[in-house]
Amino acid sequence: MSKKSILKKINFDINDYKKLSEINLFELIIKESIILETIKENIPKSSEDKKLLINNWFKKFDQQITNELIDFPIKEIKNEENFFNILIRKSLWIDWCKENFSNDISIEFNEKKSSYDLITYQLLRTKNKNLSNELYFKITEDNESFEDLSLQYSEGSERFSKGIIGPVRANLPHPKLLDCLKNSTIDKVNSPIEIDGWWIICKLKNIDYAILDDLLSTKISLELGNKYINSITRDFVKNLLNSF
Repeated sequence: MSKKSILKKINFDINDYKKLSEINLFELIIKESIILETIKENIPKSSEDKKLLINNWFKKFDQQITNELIDFPIKEIKNEENFFNILIRKSLWIDWCKENFSNDISIEFNEKKSSYDLITYQLLRTKNKNLSNELYFKITEDNESFEDLSLQYSEGSERFSKGIIGPVRANLPHPKLLDCLKNSTIDKVNSPIEIDGWWIICKLKNIDYAILDDLLSTKISLELGNKYINSITRDFVKNLLNSF
């Protein structure tokens, strides 16, 4: 279905836009409207077909991954039927994205491969340069525990996990921190580096190098789908505002 045909079938007026924008719901409703308009012909009618689709979903994705992929406020899901309906729409939307962006998925992966790596590391940060040097020597010379010192001295939220962060996508840490970690070896304690006023001691725990499996292909297809939706939304808002 073309962008133009989708735009014609989404009905909002300027008052809807103003009201929904005030409560930050406009983009969410437009997004869901685009998805529904795109996949509605494939929504199963019988309960047997719906059950089959749901069973196939949970053969591929566990509950944690499901919560990540749903991309809908979980607290707003009132009951099991509501949840399964959202799941069915998400599954059909993923299928549509994979089919329509099949050539772009591998291109996107190859261009951004390193950003899809998952990295786990430990962090201890303080605003005090002298303290950071003292803590570094406590760890490297006195063999004191990185975990205990992070819990005791780190000034960020990582102290509550004893400094452990991740696994997270490798594009999330600050570029300077990421460069330090990627040029390190597993369990090596790196000397303090200064980032945005913080003195940071870090230690690489693990890197899982990305492969284009079904889960990552699914996530990339959804990212491409979001770009597509954002493009339609911009055109829709532009047309809506120009009509008044």
